[in-house]
Amino acid sequence: MFKMSTWFITAILINTAFSAIKAETFKEQCIQKLPKYAQNYNSFCTKHMPILLSVFKLGQYQYMHQNVQTYEDMPKELIQWCKEILKKHDFQDIEKINFKILPDNMPSPWVTLTNNTIAIHSNYSNELLYALKTPENKNNFVIFAINEFALLHEMKHLIDKDILCQACSIPVISAINYQLSKNFNEYSHKFFNLTETTTLSQSILKASITYISTVLCAHSTNFLLTKYMQYHENKADRFAISKMDDIKKIDCVISFFKGIHDGELNTITGDINLMVAEVQKINPLAVVNFKMTYYPIKFLYEKTKQKDETFRTWLENHPYALKLIHFSYDPAHPLSFDRIKQMEERKKELLKLQDTKIKPTIEIEPIINVNREALIAG
Repeated sequence: MFKMSTWFITAILINTAFSAIKAETFKEQCIQKLPKYAQNYNSFCTKHMPILLSVFKLGQYQYMHQNVQTYEDMPKELIQWCKEILKKHDFQDIEKINFKILPDNMPSPWVTLTNNTIAIHSNYSNELLYALKTPENKNNFVIFAINEFALLHEMKHLIDKDILCQACSIPVISAINYQLSKNFNEYSHKFFNLTETTTLSQSILKASITYISTVLCAHSTNFLLTKYMQYHENKADRFAISKMDDIKKIDCVISFFKGIHDGELNTITGDINLMVAEVQKINPLAVVNFKMTYYPIKFLYEKTKQKDETFRTWLENHPYALKLIHFSYDPAHPLSFDRIKQMEERKKELLKLQDTKIKPTIEIEPIINVNREALIAG
């Protein structure tokens, strides 16, 4: 958006400068052209760009649907394990699901590719396959627990057809924001009496209002789409957690995400170049967003830190700052710390259920008096 804005302003200045040679005055040319250029830019960003993006996303979905058939199938042992997990949790139409291996250039461990295809990265596939072939290894329980959680998470995406829903949400959200931007421009122009511009100040004000509404509309669309993706991810997390009823498995998943959380903190608070390289792997387009978020937060840390307080400790004490940094390069997925909280809440629920199963006979009032010593002796 910032690059587009720069090119837009540069184009206005160049076009206006060349046009002013033939015009009577530079001022008259500005009065005529500035509102028109701003309106064209508004139409492109709020109307045409979302349409192009929607077509691209739907085309990408269709391409993935066709291209996924070329991916390697999971080994039979893994497919059997996935089906057993899904049957245990009473899922229907399991035989219609395709289980694939992700190419090495795709970093996700587990991912839903289409409405009937779930895939696992080759590294995780090899690890899980080795665990299935060596059942005597006690560490395999951890591997099975983590992968079961990931499979249930992706299964929720598949059931709800989240990929298709996200692609279809772009035109809907964009249309709402376009109408809001249009109404904002109309009311603002009427309020400031800018329906017809006759002075340079009116022309600049009208163009500025249109430009501001365009930027707000674009950021609003991006924000709402991101929140919609977050909604799906949180929903899939809650679903997977609710399906897990073994406290030991939940402890394994908690430990796994604690490791991710610690690793993320170490990378963020370490060499900035290494963090940029990591962001580049996850989402190359997010590098600019990450730097624009990281440096102001680092500056805030330098200004507000306590004596001998490290950047890592400061981030742990200010979770909002860590969430902003995480949001800058991975906006769709929740912070690992938030996932840990959800799992700890689920663990507390299961512990309460265990307590109620153990203690009901103790809590019930006795109907008759029982000779306790005789009962023990007998």
